[in-house]
Amino acid sequence: MAAMFLTVLSLLAAASLLHGAAFLSKTKEMTIRYGTKDHERTVVRRYCEWNGHQVLLGSTWTTACCMHCTCTSYGLECYTHGVYMTPPGCLVLVNEVCEVEIVDSTDHNQPCQSLIAGPPGGVVTQGIPLEAK
Repeated sequence: MAAMFLTVLSLLAAASLLHGAAFLSKTKEMTIRYGTKDHERTVVRRYCEWNGHQVLLGSTWTTACCMHCTCTSYGLECYTHGVYMTPPGCLVLVNEVCEVEIVDSTDHNQPCQSLIAGPPGGVVTQGIPLEAK
């Protein structure tokens, strides 16, 4: 029970570290007519609009400012990293492929020691002897 409580507590703490941003905009439609007046074919194409560009459904991309976007039948869905709250002595870095790294504030090549060490005093677990059957 204690292990489950600690797991839930850890997940809630991790979720509280991030406040992201997201938005959704509706798809648009264009009507295209092919052929002659007697043999005309009409196609209605749905698309998303992003910064003045028409993007086909199913397209996915990441912008230079690390916004992740997907054009779905529901519309344009985009999200980005938010604000991270880190322990003292830690720093948040976003690398060249938009992955978030929480590093030591004095040595950016090392992971955050506060996150590795865990809570003050560590985690206490109690072993339960198992009986052989």
